[in-house]
Amino acid sequence: MRSDGLGHGGAIDRMNEPISDALVKLTTEGGKALLALPGRGRALVRRVPAPVQIELRKLSSRGAHVCREIFAGILVVGLVAIVAGYGRLGRGPISLPTLVPSIEAAINGELSDLHVKIDDAILQRTADGPGVLFRLRNIRLIDKDGSILAQAPLAAIGLSGSALLSGRIAPGSVDFIGPRLLLFYDSDRGLSLSFSKTAAGENETVIRGSLPAGEPPGEGLAAPAPETIIAKRQGAPLSGARSLDVTSTIAEVFERARSGNTSYLTRFGVKNALVVLSQNGTQTSWQVPDFSVDLEHKDNRSLLVGQANIASTKGDWQLEVRTEQRTRRQSLTITALIQNLVPSGLAGNFPSLGALKALDLPVLGEATVELSDSGKFLSGDAKLKLASGQITPPWDPDTPVRIDYGDLHIRYLKETDVVEIAPSILVWGASKATISGEFHPVRDTNNTPTSWNFTLKADDAVLAVEEYGLKPMKIDEWSATGSVAPQSGRLTFSRLAIRSGTASVALSGSIVDAPGSPEVHLVGEVSPMPVDTLKRFWPKFVAGKARTWALEQVAGGQVLGGKFNVNLAAGELAQIQEGAEVPAEAATAEINFAGMSITYLDKMPPVLTGAAKLMVSGAKFSVDIPQGKIVVPSGQEIALSEGRFYIPDLHQDPQQAEIAFKANGATPTVLELLDHEPLGYIQRVGLKPDFLGGSADGAFTLSMPVRTDLQPDEIKYRGAARLNDAIASNLVGNIDIEGGALDVNITEEAVEAKGEISIKGVPAELAWQRIFHAPDDRQPPIRVTANLDEASREKLGIKVNHLVHGPTPVTMTIAGLGKRAMSMQADLTDARLLFGSIGWTKPAGRTASIQFDVVPKEDGSTDLDNLAILGDDIAIRGGIALDPEQHLKEFYFSDFSVNRQTHMEINAIVRDDKVLEIKAEGPSYDGKQFFQSLFSAGQLAEDVSTEPADPFGVDLTAQVGTVAGFYDTTAKDVHVTLKKRNGRLVALEATGQLNGKTPAAVKIEEGDGARWIKAEARDAGAAFRLVGFYPSVEGGEASLEVNLDAGSPGAKSGTLWARDFTVLGDSVVNDVLTDPSSTAVLGERRQQTTQQRIAFKQLRAPFSVGGGKFKLTDAYMNGPMLGATMRGTVDFKAKTVELGGTYVPLYGLNSALGAIPILGKVLIGRQGEGVVGITFAVKGSLDDPTVLVNPISVMTPGIFRQIFDFTGSVPDKPPPPSSASGLDAPAQ
Repeated sequence: MRSDGLGHGGAIDRMNEPISDALVKLTTEGGKALLALPGRGRALVRRVPAPVQIELRKLSSRGAHVCREIFAGILVVGLVAIVAGYGRLGRGPISLPTLVPSIEAAINGELSDLHVKIDDAILQRTADGPGVLFRLRNIRLIDKDGSILAQAPLAAIGLSGSALLSGRIAPGSVDFIGPRLLLFYDSDRGLSLSFSKTAAGENETVIRGSLPAGEPPGEGLAAPAPETIIAKRQGAPLSGARSLDVTSTIAEVFERARSGNTSYLTRFGVKNALVVLSQNGTQTSWQVPDFSVDLEHKDNRSLLVGQANIASTKGDWQLEVRTEQRTRRQSLTITALIQNLVPSGLAGNFPSLGALKALDLPVLGEATVELSDSGKFLSGDAKLKLASGQITPPWDPDTPVRIDYGDLHIRYLKETDVVEIAPSILVWGASKATISGEFHPVRDTNNTPTSWNFTLKADDAVLAVEEYGLKPMKIDEWSATGSVAPQSGRLTFSRLAIRSGTASVALSGSIVDAPGSPEVHLVGEVSPMPVDTLKRFWPKFVAGKARTWALEQVAGGQVLGGKFNVNLAAGELAQIQEGAEVPAEAATAEINFAGMSITYLDKMPPVLTGAAKLMVSGAKFSVDIPQGKIVVPSGQEIALSEGRFYIPDLHQDPQQAEIAFKANGATPTVLELLDHEPLGYIQRVGLKPDFLGGSADGAFTLSMPVRTDLQPDEIKYRGAARLNDAIASNLVGNIDIEGGALDVNITEEAVEAKGEISIKGVPAELAWQRIFHAPDDRQPPIRVTANLDEASREKLGIKVNHLVHGPTPVTMTIAGLGKRAMSMQADLTDARLLFGSIGWTKPAGRTASIQFDVVPKEDGSTDLDNLAILGDDIAIRGGIALDPEQHLKEFYFSDFSVNRQTHMEINAIVRDDKVLEIKAEGPSYDGKQFFQSLFSAGQLAEDVSTEPADPFGVDLTAQVGTVAGFYDTTAKDVHVTLKKRNGRLVALEATGQLNGKTPAAVKIEEGDGARWIKAEARDAGAAFRLVGFYPSVEGGEASLEVNLDAGSPGAKSGTLWARDFTVLGDSVVNDVLTDPSSTAVLGERRQQTTQQRIAFKQLRAPFSVGGGKFKLTDAYMNGPMLGATMRGTVDFKAKTVELGGTYVPLYGLNSALGAIPILGKVLIGRQGEGVVGITFAVKGSLDDPTVLVNPISVMTPGIFRQIFDFTGSVPDKPPPPSSASGLDAPAQ
């Protein structure tokens, strides 16, 4: 005995009997009454007498007018009432409780053993437009025991036409709106049906569905009922409801229809129903927008026809069910016609069939099931057609498989107890297969199937991947054997294999359904085959993105064999889909390849591989390529090693791939690859790939998303390379690189190169950066740095060693590779600058720098703009222009200042006659170093090589407001005109005012085949102080003659004259007179002498300069009180002095005896001396010389006085000079 609420089978039969009686009465006799009405009316008229018939016609004629007026009044009143009533309906439904008893009576009159109970009758407006609906509220179908068999919040009724013709009001149809129905299936009792309310607190998972078109929302239910509700329960129908045995009820309906027990009610339906299917303790709820059942009985053959429109998440689908009773077989045959069913929309209704989620394609077809009268399954047959759609695997929803067409035939053969898949065709793209197979049940002791053993195969199969140009390939074997256990949800593959020729992929394992996601254990092997064959075997839904990458990027090659494993615990796949980490053992694969061609970037030359290995470990995917190469369009090769294609997370969307490799080859070959489209890195800088020679090796990494529409700017680069033996012509300006090593770093943002290079054998350092996607004006410049000494400058052809002595760190800044525009900077701090032509030097250690911009012109000429020499008290600014042969064309210095007192503006231009015309003018000029150079005779350039030959002549015109000299002496209004040809000074004329008072002039004259510089000054003392010659002279006149062509090259000789000048406080005279030896001879007179102004009549000083030395030869001067002679050398190179001479007191008296013939020469000695004289010497450092006096020389006659001289005679020929003389310096 059962205690689950269903009761005994007899109780069920008794409950079903009233329902079957009612359904039978709904079907017949109504039609008979309707057909009999016209005949009966005509017969009744013929029985009336003829006179009466005439009078009736007259009465009807007179009454017609009256009737029309009455009808018009009634129509107007009716219309007003209808309009008023419709307006009232706008405020809400109108309750009509007075109609309820009559409606209940009418319906109950058609039922036996049953009756209905109605709470109210209402009129309401339609929601989607003008119209009025008549509805019954809260209708219940109650049996004779008072139990509710069916109920609904609303119901709609339709009147029976047959009943109206018979003079009765009876319902012809009843539609329950918004009911909740439970279909319960039990293997012992079959199908049962009950109407119920949702129990409070039921735990249900809701998936929203849709309402049918034309039904107003809110009719019956406040909101659309859920499309699917799944609830786990034990027991059968929901509490509080009676259940019906569906199969038995239908059988009884057919039986009573055949016995003639019928009624006017011929149609029963539900709208917006929630149908709950309960099976094996699991309930699934379906939203049914519309379902109706019609009963037909013809020729002892009864049909129950049902039509339903059922909602799903993929849209409504249509179901038509025809139920036919076979009395001889004591069975019911149910035929279902299906339209527009998408199986994935039913996945929520059948949680045990998770595979339905993947079937996203429309299905139409016909299925026939035969059930015994007790609900037992006897046989079945289904013919389904699959329309165009897709199969979407839940683990890879982004790579669905497109299905074009399918024809599936499944049947159950009771005789052999086999579910057979008859040959069924499946077509997708250019691929197709004819599938067939059998499912054999494995039954327990109760003859209940516990599992099914299956054998499946695909005949006439071909596989293609037409979108990637892989033509159809014949499949020789495609089969699967195993078992499926629906109760436990286990699918076991004993063997699943696909083979074409000798190429095959085989696997075995099991898949077990589990909460969340199935448990999967699979193991398989891959045989050797061409890569193109593996591409055809590779299912689209297995690592779809990796498959797409392989199809697009990999060409050719051979698979050498491999294996794979899948091990997923129950629920693990769901956790992975929610973002959990994929365990390494969840999926593993190892497949060996060889000879592939891999495209890493569209349009780029592919990578040609040797041996390669594909590996999968969890979510990690990699292809290792130990050796490979890239062949560029020129035919040259780049060798690759340690290559790897790596996807760290196959679960990520989009997947991110990383390509790493090492490469080596000739530098031009590597640059050709970098210049290939779509990169074009070398073209962007205006160069060709062969601009740089040498070899290159490096390591590179590329990161990118794995997708078909990959753009170049989505690729991330990282790379480091070393370029060895770099050789390039005109790489940096017009400078050739002849060797060196560069370290190159590249990213997707920029490329950078640094390293040591060699330029004409001079080491230098280069730094270059190129920012991709940035305009040229925002690119950083190239920098070349070097530390140039004299030898380096000579190698580079920089002929400035006569001007610059010492190391000079130099930095060249170039706008870009191959560009000629550049700027130059040099640190002159540790160098000495030697400009003998202007008598100026910068000592080492004094801060100074030079900078200028090199601006090439279209005609080949070059401008050195923004030239500046800056430092301590140094400010020289201007520019230089060079002609196309890079010879000087002109220069301009807006401010030429080498110290605080010098401010000059200089312009120069090379005329067509190859003469450099210079114009200089300024308010002031510090001439100390220039004047000093006149006496140092080239001391400023003592250890520098000789100046190069002048390439052209010089015409100089200078005008200076004030020239500052020594001892606070100046020359005002100085004008200088100078000409030089072929390195020779040919013209010179200079004038000025000493201290702005007395004139001075210098000019050059030619005579006796020689060039003479002649200088005159009206104030000899000012002239001597100006040039730093002798500060103690006042007044007088002076003249100077210098023979520029006398002596050896680089040596000059001349004579200085002075007349009528005065010397005050001469230090040498003071030291001689204060010497103890002189005191013994001169007594107290020496004190008076040292304090007097000593007047001199004349001075004659023959001299020569050269080799850094200034030499006096028998120079003398005399006056009334004193006289003196002097000879010797001042060595400016050694900074020493060695002078000797004779001091002659009372020169006028002492030298008077010199006029005596013969005796005078003996007594006086050399010219300028006297009878009494004191020899002296000045020796030692120029800064602090020592004065020596020989007292014995006082008593010695003049002719013998030379014996007591402290110095020897001056050589006639000075040593060879190391540079041009100071007197020719201005011409330089």
